Amino acid sequence: MDYRDNRPTSPKGVPLRRRYGVPVRRLFTPQYFHNSWFGDLVGITNRQLATLLDTSKPKFHLRLLHLDMWGRMCIEGQQEDKNIALIRRFVRILPE
Repeated sequence: MDYRDNRPTSPKGVPLRRRYGVPVRRLFTPQYFHNSWFGDLVGITNRQLATLLDTSKPKFHLRLLHLDMWGRMCIEGQQEDKNIALIRRFVRILPE
């Protein structure tokens, strides 16, 4: 497809509509990432990860959480129930 072509790229039958997210406030506990798959992958310590979380935006935290969950489940083969328990223990999602 030519980059100048501005036709929709969705398959036929998929409705084209604006999507609206629900505003939420996420509370991430840095302990979720202690000894995490992501930390092991990039070789950073728990303290460095805590500093990274303190200096970054919540949207980045969510991306990091998704990456870590993907690594645990798809690379390490960890069971879904174990990931759900970990998230319930360390992640809170509250309405704004």
